[in-house]
Amino acid sequence: MSIFFLASFIGGIPPGLVNMSVAKVVLKKDKKNAYLTALGACSALFIQGVIGISMAKYIIKETSIQANMLKIGVVIFGLLSLYFLIAALRNKPFKTGSSKNRFGKNMIKGFFISALNILPIPYYIIISTQLSADMRDFYTWPRTLLFAFTISCATFLVLSIYIGAFLKLQKRTNLLVKYANFFMAALMFVIFIITLFRAIHADS
Repeated sequence: MSIFFLASFIGGIPPGLVNMSVAKVVLKKDKKNAYLTALGACSALFIQGVIGISMAKYIIKETSIQANMLKIGVVIFGLLSLYFLIAALRNKPFKTGSSKNRFGKNMIKGFFISALNILPIPYYIIISTQLSADMRDFYTWPRTLLFAFTISCATFLVLSIYIGAFLKLQKRTNLLVKYANFFMAALMFVIFIITLFRAIHADS
């Protein structure tokens, strides 16, 4: 379980769709809204963890699964990069500060943002296939749910660190607020290129 926690924590540290979206909520709204978004994102990651671990025992036999997932990822991140670019060009700089705390809205937003990011599933598949060789009865449902919960907890810790860091940045500069959508568009484009490269490599 500690290996899953460490792997999930390390995997969530680099800037990505989920953690940067949560950081954007901090800048646009407030800490409470950001934590609610993080909870929604971790709920989706729990489901992705269950899917990834459950698929691990089949991925060795069906190598095309990961390649197909990468192709889907190329489309998703390509569309997201266009979405954030259009939003950056059309949207006026938003004001920082607190807003009305809507539990359902923010949690659902975090859930769907995380659900769009399918790349963690192959990551969990790889970890699962490595651990299953050293652990008897690895694919039992109680163990699968426990590891998926561990993934969610590790990710929530990473998101909490991002929230705290961006709260401090918010007090010092408004550049992140003004150019948040441009940054997200650039980030999605970089992930799009990486995913495209991996998809091409998987087919070769």
